[in-house]
Amino acid sequence: MQTKQENTTQPRKPIEVEINELMHVMQNFSKVLLRENDLLIGAKFREIETLQNDKRHYVTEYKSKVNTLSKRKAEFTNVDTPLAEKLILARTEFVKLLNTNLQALSAAKTSSRRLVERIINTARDTVEKKTNYNGGGSMMRSNPQSATSVRYNQEL
Repeated sequence: MQTKQENTTQPRKPIEVEINELMHVMQNFSKVLLRENDLLIGAKFREIETLQNDKRHYVTEYKSKVNTLSKRKAEFTNVDTPLAEKLILARTEFVKLLNTNLQALSAAKTSSRRLVERIINTARDTVEKKTNYNGGGSMMRSNPQSATSVRYNQEL
């Protein structure tokens, strides 16, 4: 006996429709990646944050479309040549853009890390390492920047 869920399998879309949907996702995802690359170059990190929801959405959608098509490999032999070539070109350009984005993200990360290191090193270098006091709590005389001892007027 079949359950209701087993009877409600959705008919599969034609392979050409799936291919066109994947190319549409790659096109929209590419727009987000191009925008992110421009913002990375301009070091506009707050604006980059606004793209992250769209980016996650397209990553999920892209993975889903690729998984769907990979299960239908056998059907690719029936796809007309112009559509197959269009898919190959679109995917090639998308992968190039994706690699450019990954390189830009890596460069931004490296640049940010260097900046933080420089700030930390500068802060460390500006901290005075000498104290004005010796181990016994007395003021040191060898430090020219230390304050001179205060003399009290013994007369009250």
